[in-house]
Amino acid sequence: MYIDTIYSAPPLEAFSAGILVVVFLFGLGAAGVGSAVFRKRESTFVRVIMGGAGVVLVLAGIAATVSLFMSYQTGDKVATLQVEQ
Repeated sequence: MYIDTIYSAPPLEAFSAGILVVVFLFGLGAAGVGSAVFRKRESTFVRVIMGGAGVVLVLAGIAATVSLFMSYQTGDKVATLQVEQ
């Protein structure tokens, strides 16, 4: 019995969900930081909380980027399947 490739995906298709998560985290974090910087009518406490939350989201985006890059660099994950005929 031999093992054949059942499914293979290009990198963009395989990592598209991770890329979307990274873009979402960076966008939401940048919006939070920008909102904290440019909203002068809000109290200082609210602006600090919004800025802090934005920074946390940007840091989560950086961590997700590193994790995604490491997953991409380590190569393919192969699952061996045995199909009974």
